[in-house]
Formats: sequence, structure tokens, C-alpha cells
Amino acid sequence: PRLNAAGRLGHARSAVELLTVADEARAGVLAIELSKLNDQRRVVEREIFEQACERAEAAGMTQAGRHAIVLADERWHQGVVGIVCSRMVERYRRPTILMNLADGVCRGSGRSIDGFSLHGGLERFAGLFERFGGHDMAAGLAMKQERLEEFVGGFVEYASGVITAEAMTPRLRVDCDAGLSELSMEAVKRLERIGPFGRENPAVRVRVRGVRLMMPARTMGAHAKHLSMTIGGAERGTGGLRVVGWNWGDNAGRFQVGRAMDVVIEPKATTWNGVTSVEAELCDAMTVD
Repeated sequence: PRLNAAGRLGHARSAVELLTVADEARAGVLAIELSKLNDQRRVVEREIFEQACERAEAAGMTQAGRHAIVLADERWHQGVVGIVCSRMVERYRRPTILMNLADGVCRGSGRSIDGFSLHGGLERFAGLFERFGGHDMAAGLAMKQERLEEFVGGFVEYASGVITAEAMTPRLRVDCDAGLSELSMEAVKRLERIGPFGRENPAVRVRVRGVRLMMPARTMGAHAKHLSMTIGGAERGTGGLRVVGWNWGDNAGRFQVGRAMDVVIEPKATTWNGVTSVEAELCDAMTVD
């Protein structure tokens, strides 16, 4: 994220220099600068996200029958709107396009959901753009401000006509069931050899049934956005497995010590302070009693 922030809020040359400079002191200065940029990126991202959610809901774009979000605002940083689009898609399950408006031109990015080609949708309105490009899941575009209203109306109408309610329902792929005792270091390292993981080769997801929270879940990270908890099962003994839920902080109250639940996790081998252990990333959870 720190390297990425350079290109979003500053210039990518800072990241390149950090990776290539031989002078340790200079590298330290660059690292501090990139950390500050990343902190700034977080603040800007949060502000845009809150503003975009408010505007999308006010415009009725999150209501039933309206299956896309398209917004432009002169306050929004062009380098950050793509990240916010991803968060909007996660919250509202709709293709989202957000743009910065400056000097009579709208420039921005979009993200999509599975089953709807964002680039294909933009192609239908190619005559309205100064330029555009991308692929099924992400795209960038620029257009003159006077064409914005026509594009918003047309694109939302088109997306609403081809995207079904079922397509907007989140789906979770699970590879297999397993017990906690099966998630040994040896097993997890064998799974990691299937990588590298990405969109066309997703990480292995395992469903573990009937686990229990061994101690109160706690939030962590800036603004308590994330969740950390330890789960255990009868077959694992007292050791427990640490599970981290990125952006699950708001759900901390859902989890009660001792209550049985089924979880879907991505097991990982994590090294901290020279010690490697098995941890897991939380994908989903459901109480069962």
C-alpha cells in the first residue's frame, strides 16, 4: 500500500527510487515519505467513501431496480477513486464508477461484479468519452462534463436491465470441509505451493464446522476496522487458531465466547518476530446454536 500510494497521491518515481537507491539514509527518508502518503491516502479514501455512499443513496442508485452507481465530484481525488469503487462494490454489490470533476472534464475509474463486463458496458457509450479502457472487472475513463448526465442515465438503465438480482447476491466459494486439527503447518505449506494466488487462481478456502470462540473477539487497526479472534474445537485442544477478519471490525458484537459457529477461512503460514505459525483469514462466519 505504501508503494502504491506514491502513484496515487504523489509520483511513482519515489517508489522506484526506494527500491533502487543504494544509500540507506536516503531510503529511510523515502520510506517515511511513502508512509505519510499512505496515511494521507487512507484519510482521503475514507472521506470519498462516506461522501459517495451518501450521494449514491440520496440519488436512489442503491435501491431495488437500480443496479449501477455512477457519480462525479470535484472534491474527489482521481488517484483514489478506484480504491473507493472497490469498497462501494463490496457494500452495494453494484458496478460502480466514480470520477473527479475538474476543468469541465470528468476523469475516473470503475469496478464491476462477476458476470457484468464493465468494459463491455462502456463500449455501448463509447461516443460519449474522450477516452476509456480496461477489462471486464475494472476500467478507466474520461469525458466532458456536458456528457455526464447522458452517460449516467444511459449506463444505469443499461446495467439495471442486464444485471439480475441474483447476480448482485454475494457468493462464497468453498473448496472443502476440514477440522482444525487438519490445518497443520505441513498441510498449510503444501496448500501454499498451489500459489501464487489471484483472481484466476484463488486461495484455498476451507469450511470448519462447530468451532467456538475461546476468548472475546477484539478489534484492531486504524479506526478499529479489523477483527482478531481465537477459535478452538474439541479435536484441537486448548491451543486455538488465530483468525483475522479484515474489515470485520463492525461485526465484533456478533461473536460470543463459547457459542458454536461454522467459519470459512483461508489458512496461512504467518511469521512474526521470527516465529512461524498457522493463522487464518476470515471469509465468513455463521452461528449454529
